Amino acid sequence: VDKAVLQQGTIYGECNQYVLEALQQYPNRLLGALHADPWRTEYRPEFDRMLATGMFSAVKIEFSHNTGLHGVHGDVRLDDEAIAWLWSATRAMGVPLVLDLGTAGEPAYQTDAVYTIAKNYSDLKIVIAHLGQPRKHVEKNDPGKWRLWQGQIALGKLPNVWFDMASLPDWEEDFPYPSAEYWLKVAIDTMGPEKIMWGTDQPGTLQHQNYPTWLRLAQLHIAFLSEEEQRLILGGTAQRVYGV
Repeated sequence: VDKAVLQQGTIYGECNQYVLEALQQYPNRLLGALHADPWRTEYRPEFDRMLATGMFSAVKIEFSHNTGLHGVHGDVRLDDEAIAWLWSATRAMGVPLVLDLGTAGEPAYQTDAVYTIAKNYSDLKIVIAHLGQPRKHVEKNDPGKWRLWQGQIALGKLPNVWFDMASLPDWEEDFPYPSAEYWLKVAIDTMGPEKIMWGTDQPGTLQHQNYPTWLRLAQLHIAFLSEEEQRLILGGTAQRVYGV
C-alpha cells in the first residue's frame, strides 16, 4: 500500500485545516479523515465546507469518554436523531465513518447505537478503531466487560462494519505482545480476517515501537493466516474501505 490514512484524535483539539493542508501537499501519499463534532453548536456548515473540498476520505468521531467527545459533551448518544444528518451526509459523500468508542464499560461504548446506525444506513461503511479496545485479564477478572467486548466485535459480522487494530498491544507486556495476538485471533474467529485492518496509531505509539517494528509485529501475529488473508489485513481491506 502506497498511502497512509491519517486519523485524528482530540488530544490536540480539532486539526482539520492542518490535515487538509497535508493532503493537498502530499496527495499521492496521504488519505485523511475529517474530525467531526456533530454536537457542537452550528457545526453543520463547517462539516459541509470541509467535505466539499473533496480531499477527505473518511469522517471520524473520536467518541471515547476519557479523551474524546463523550467526555466533552457529557451524556450524549450516537443514536440521537438530532445528529442523524451526519450519517446521511457521510453516506452521500461515499466515505466511511470511523468511530473510536473507548473501552468496554465506559459510557461511550455504545455498541447498540452503532448496530442501529449500521442497520439503518446499510450502505454506510463503518470502521471501529482499536479492535474495540480489549484489555488484559478482563476475560477472567471481569466477565461482564469481556462480554461487552465480544458483543462489539460481533458487529463485524454485519456487511458494512470493519475494525482496525491500531494500538492493540498491552503496553505492560514486551514485544511480541502475546495478548494482542490472542485478541486478534478471537476477533478473526468472530468476524473473519477480511473485516480487520492493520494500523499503528502513530505518532502516539512511537514511545513504544517504531513503524517498521509495528509492521513486523503484525506479520508475526497473522502468520497463521493464508497469504491472501494476510494481504487483506495489511492493506487490501483498507484499500477497499477507504478507496485507495
